[in-house]
Amino acid sequence: MNWHRFVNEYERKREREEQEAECSERFKQFSRDDLQSKREEVEATLESLNRDFPDWEYQTESRAYAEIRRLEKERECIILELAKRTESLASPIVDEGAKRKDIAEESTNALTPEQTEKKEWKVKRGKFCDEVIEEMKRIRFLAVDTGRSMAEIEMENPGFAVWKLRDSLGPEDKEIFNHPRQWGPTVGYAKRVLSKIHGKSTDTITSWIKAYRRDQKIRKQA
Repeated sequence: MNWHRFVNEYERKREREEQEAECSERFKQFSRDDLQSKREEVEATLESLNRDFPDWEYQTESRAYAEIRRLEKERECIILELAKRTESLASPIVDEGAKRKDIAEESTNALTPEQTEKKEWKVKRGKFCDEVIEEMKRIRFLAVDTGRSMAEIEMENPGFAVWKLRDSLGPEDKEIFNHPRQWGPTVGYAKRVLSKIHGKSTDTITSWIKAYRRDQKIRKQA
């Protein structure tokens, strides 16, 4: 049993390494900003297709199914390449940290303390929600495209924040969570889970995420 598990883990590791190498080769001419723009473009197209074809998963012979699957794999490839580049730049740089702090202070000078606190709270919530959505996209890819069980995915990614959210769900919601094929469009499902946890509407969740992404863009442009 242990030997089979070792072999399976080795094969999965090799598959991941091959996928990462393929993604690196494919996007080696892209800058990080270009990759981020490409990712946003792909995700916007996916959201549009998911709205137009809500039952695409059950229409395996359709053009919509093939296109959505292609885009999901492309998004996963972009995410892998972005993650790889982020890891390579992970060492702290004092000057850059100080610069970002100055930018953050300048961007809040025109706000009252109450407004600043509210803005920071929304951005913090938005960051968390955005990270959870990305984790759920990763979980769905691993479950649907690579055939991993939820237990295997959790074992390989113990640091995901979404596991704590799952544990807060009721029995029925938790059962659905543990079967990604039942989710429907991942972003929409993730927002519904987040709305239940926070006791807010999905529109509020979306507004938090937009606030976080807007804050990130301002910091990059400054």
